[in-house]
Amino acid sequence: MPTWNKISETTVSGSSTTSIDLTSIPQTYTDLAVALVAKSDGDTSYAEVDCHIEFYNGSTAFSLGGGFLGIDYSLAPNSQQYASRTDVPDKITDSGASGTPNTGTGAYWLYIHDYSSTTLAKNAFIFTGKTTSVASNANHAGLKWWRICLNTSSNHAIDRIKFGALGNSDNFIAGSFVSIYGITS
Repeated sequence: MPTWNKISETTVSGSSTTSIDLTSIPQTYTDLAVALVAKSDGDTSYAEVDCHIEFYNGSTAFSLGGGFLGIDYSLAPNSQQYASRTDVPDKITDSGASGTPNTGTGAYWLYIHDYSSTTLAKNAFIFTGKTTSVASNANHAGLKWWRICLNTSSNHAIDRIKFGALGNSDNFIAGSFVSIYGITS
């Protein structure tokens, strides 16, 4: 039976921040599970807020390949493939009218198999969901399921995961939190 061990939990309180950085992840587990609830202060120019997920070994960024299946914007299911990136791009909130702040909450659940291996590329499964505060876009909540292959030229272990609220003055606000768990079999 697998054992889940809480490694750390971080909550944004007081001042907002543009990123949440999980550093010094111990290499003593087989897999990692990460839960993020991202709350945004909105963006008045693009009226949507991006959350990018990056994986590192020290300062070495992992290359990512993969894609998602999703249901977004009240449309038919959609998908997209990425051959090579250094981040997983997603939205905390959906777009509203330009000039209208769009606050909302995005939920992220990551499962990374064999994150500490130095001989294999890593597989990450990421489930994301978002809400919106703009009444005209009330149906624009969305869900995505990502499958990502993570690699560096030397198959480094993952020891850092960074969540960034990217865009024009986007921030994670008080109440955003992330928990990380190490899993042993």
